[in-house]
Amino acid sequence: MVTRCCESANGAESALVGSRWMNDLYHRGSKKILKQEELFALEEGSTSLILCDRLETNWKLMVENARCTGKRPSLLKAVQKTFGFRWCLYALLALVKELISLAIPVMIAGFLRFFENRSSLSEAYLFASGITVTSAIVALLQQWCFYLSEVMGWHLRAATCALMYKKTIRLSQKSLATTATGEIINLGATDVLRFDFLPKYALYIFVGPIVSIVFVILLWQVVGVSSLAGFLVIVIGYKTARRTDKRVRMMNEIVSAMRVVKMYAWEKPYPSLIEKMRSSEIDKLLQSSYFRALSLACSYVANKVMIFAVFVVYVSLGGRLVSSQVFAAVAWINLIKFSTATIFSLGIEYIAESMVSIRRIESFLLLEENATKTTKKSNLDEIKKNANSNSASIVFEEFTAAWNDVNLAYVTESGDATQTKTLENINLQVDDRKLLAVIGPVGSGKSSLLSAILSELPAKLGCVKVQGRIAYVGQIPWVYSGSIKDNILFGEKYEPERFQAVVEACALTKDIQSLQSGEETLVGERGVTLSGGQKARLSLARTAYRENIDIVLLDDPLSAVDSNVANHIFHQCIDGYLKNKIRVLVTHQLPFLKHADSILILKEGSISHSGTYEELLADGTDFAWLLKRGDDKTTKPVGAQRKVKTSVSQNRQKTCLGRLSL
Repeated sequence: MVTRCCESANGAESALVGSRWMNDLYHRGSKKILKQEELFALEEGSTSLILCDRLETNWKLMVENARCTGKRPSLLKAVQKTFGFRWCLYALLALVKELISLAIPVMIAGFLRFFENRSSLSEAYLFASGITVTSAIVALLQQWCFYLSEVMGWHLRAATCALMYKKTIRLSQKSLATTATGEIINLGATDVLRFDFLPKYALYIFVGPIVSIVFVILLWQVVGVSSLAGFLVIVIGYKTARRTDKRVRMMNEIVSAMRVVKMYAWEKPYPSLIEKMRSSEIDKLLQSSYFRALSLACSYVANKVMIFAVFVVYVSLGGRLVSSQVFAAVAWINLIKFSTATIFSLGIEYIAESMVSIRRIESFLLLEENATKTTKKSNLDEIKKNANSNSASIVFEEFTAAWNDVNLAYVTESGDATQTKTLENINLQVDDRKLLAVIGPVGSGKSSLLSAILSELPAKLGCVKVQGRIAYVGQIPWVYSGSIKDNILFGEKYEPERFQAVVEACALTKDIQSLQSGEETLVGERGVTLSGGQKARLSLARTAYRENIDIVLLDDPLSAVDSNVANHIFHQCIDGYLKNKIRVLVTHQLPFLKHADSILILKEGSISHSGTYEELLADGTDFAWLLKRGDDKTTKPVGAQRKVKTSVSQNRQKTCLGRLSL
């Protein structure tokens, strides 16, 4: 991919001088649809990789400190440690800008004194020049400050989104069961949007009070004690902002709850609950509208009220109004309105909303993750031997594990639910370049075995040792919105020969040829334009195209295709293109078992039989009977170990659980 660096690498240049370097891009964009290689590359410091690494480092430090102190780790402190220094510099820049702007009314007063015959012509020219130059400097500094602070807001949002993405792929099954997908999407799509303008408006939480104090001091020099009347109006504005803070906190809690309920379409099952929540939501919306209307009205009349209050008090105390005093005071009041009445209240609101978002994201980041180690430490010599070995392997040693929630497949005849072990006493070794076929009835633990290899199912007893990099093909194919080519490459470098070999091995050649745009055809949201079999083959092709993969886990990818296509995929891809890798194939397709190097038969979480195809046949194993769900009550054939005692209703529960676990 060809990328070009931004000609204005310095953010200050783009803010102060302008964006003339963008004109060529705009011109080309008006003539045709731009491609990615025609766009400017991000600066290294603006990439999500760099930003996320910095935030993640500070977040991990907060987590480690919390473990030592027993307190809850703070994402806000991690954000402050990551972006706090930059924000302080921008706040200092904003303060300098505001202080310079307060000098403009002083020069206006000096300029007007010439017309009052109290200064010379040279002083008038000097003040006029000062007003022009200072106004230009203030305008440039304001745009520069706003630009830099908004860029920092984008950086904060990018870093937070990347950190949440990393957390999502590490979540344990227990966390996934208790966290709705819509809630995770809402965090990354809605909550983080508040960070865009947070640094810009939060500047004036620091700048506003300082500027207000300087304003009162300067105004005191002009109108004396009457300046306190204007300061009183500012204090009233601060109190209104605090009320807005409380309103925003309450609104976010209610809206968050309403969003979850509506997302899952629970209005009909819980009409009374929804009505109460809607009534409460409407009340808060009305309060919000009242406060917003009050704030908006105050922003329009605040400076007029301040001017009126200051001069009424000044005249009532015996003061005499002159043009230089009036224009200077009016200019100061108009300037102070922006930094206190308008931006300060927005800063309060954005901080309140952002604090709610930060707490929600913080709770998400503290969810339980997959165990990073599901193995017991071997001795030092064995570790060094495995590290220096190039061969991949999977070893289970007395492995026992169970999901935390109740397994409905093992409900007793009396209807009592009991906690059961998902996998029990698993001893297994798969060597490099071997094909292991895993079979068994629904709910026997086949997908859980793959989850244990992926470290998603932590061990209660024993251990599992995995040597090599893993690729996984789920029973439910995952396809994202993009072209067929993009779904197969998935970030890998495009190599035409390897790409065509993978397409042929996964029986996608005819499908691609039948499409008008070929491999560039867009599959739509979640592959809506593809059939179930096409999505399964596309997901398999993505895994096959990956480089530097040693272990491939296949969770029944042949169930979504017909027998002819399944035969092609097995011989050309699973036992062909991927033959140099360890393959663990969960399947119900009995004809392919004879081609496996070894077969593992699971039943109720334990190994019922294991060995080669010939060894199992010699023992009299009936594969077809072992794959039954247990709904018939015939006597067991040769090689079977137990009678089936479950009822039809129990089998339906087992089937539902099996689908969920897969």
